[in-house]
Amino acid sequence: MNGSAAIDGSSTVMTAPSRLVQMTPEQAVAALTACVNLTAMYLPIYLVRIDERTGKVFILAGDDFQVLVDRNGELEYPNEPDEF
Repeated sequence: MNGSAAIDGSSTVMTAPSRLVQMTPEQAVAALTACVNLTAMYLPIYLVRIDERTGKVFILAGDDFQVLVDRNGELEYPNEPDEF
């Protein structure tokens, strides 16, 4: 019932997932630095999310610019062309 009132008049409470994925300090600094650099290039940040399967931070900026930050703070660019 997602936080709405039940038929009997009681209300339900939304709870957080039981398993929260935490960022490492290195990952947090790298993700913030990536966001600062992206906005310095006037790219809007549309999404910052932790992939629960891999533990990587996913950043979506601009039209289709993607950045992944692994648990060690290393950056990956999954949609970057292999050659220029």
